[in-house]
Amino acid sequence: MSAGNPFASVSEGAAPNLETLGEVLITGGAGFLGRYLANALAASGNSVTVLDDLSCSNSTFDCAELQHERISCVGLEQIDQDLGGRSRPVDEVDGTDRKSRIQY
Repeated sequence: MSAGNPFASVSEGAAPNLETLGEVLITGGAGFLGRYLANALAASGNSVTVLDDLSCSNSTFDCAELQHERISCVGLEQIDQDLGGRSRPVDEVDGTDRKSRIQY
């Protein structure tokens, strides 16, 4: 198993160690799968930022799964306003050097 990859054990049949991720950015995380993943990661002790444009009908920040002290939600319309309509790479958007990024 690779020492730096928490998902390396998945191919060996064991569950991944979600506690080792630290700070996680999930793009598209307000949808059905993303919100449950965000909740599981936060419950495992990770700090999670959910970034979503809420364009899908089932995407919402107002759900029980995203109401966790370790989850912060950021809408793309908020970022667009903050940047004056200029797009930026995701690393620059949340202002941190995230260890892990999960995109949906």
